[in-house]
Amino acid sequence: MDPVLEDVLVELLVDLPADADIPIVASAPERTWLWSDLHLSDPSVLLGWGRPFRSVEEMNRHLLRSWRRRVGAEDTVICLGDVAHPDAWRDDRLVLDVAECPGERLLVLGNHDRDVSALRRAGFHKVCRTALCATTPPLVLTHVPLLKIPAGAVNVHGHLHRAAGPTDRHVNVAVEHTDYAPVGLTYVLELAPRRREPSVALRLDLP
Repeated sequence: MDPVLEDVLVELLVDLPADADIPIVASAPERTWLWSDLHLSDPSVLLGWGRPFRSVEEMNRHLLRSWRRRVGAEDTVICLGDVAHPDAWRDDRLVLDVAECPGERLLVLGNHDRDVSALRRAGFHKVCRTALCATTPPLVLTHVPLLKIPAGAVNVHGHLHRAAGPTDRHVNVAVEHTDYAPVGLTYVLELAPRRREPSVALRLDLP
């Protein structure tokens, strides 16, 4: 393992439970996609976050169409939480529509991802709280932005919707920042090199 990546992993594990699982993503950047906070079938985000859709049906169609157009069958798509409204998974049609989207999936659980069994039926067979991209620099993947980022790493997250990441060490990939489509890991890595600094800690007043 790369020494910088190993140091980041060790620093992350210090603050996590002993049995924490941190998957390491090593897929090719040009075939890896990230986004967060789709909130499928959630009417509150239309007004609350000013999304440019007239209905949840239109929003769902746009988000899933964007997924199908950008992600290939052999690609990896990483969702950093809040795939859908918790009650939405009662709709078998939505479960099937998401399951039929292409790509191998990794879900970093968000605060609205409560029905893990439904998420697995929708194709999210790999779920975790934190993941790590084996890139240069290493990317720590979470739903809520980290208060402390390991030295040499960048935190890619969602949760804040329209708000920017709280520091230059954060990259927010909520769909409001990605034109409501998955964004390529190559693009995130273009942003990341200028954001590397020593380990920092901060206080956030999160919604």
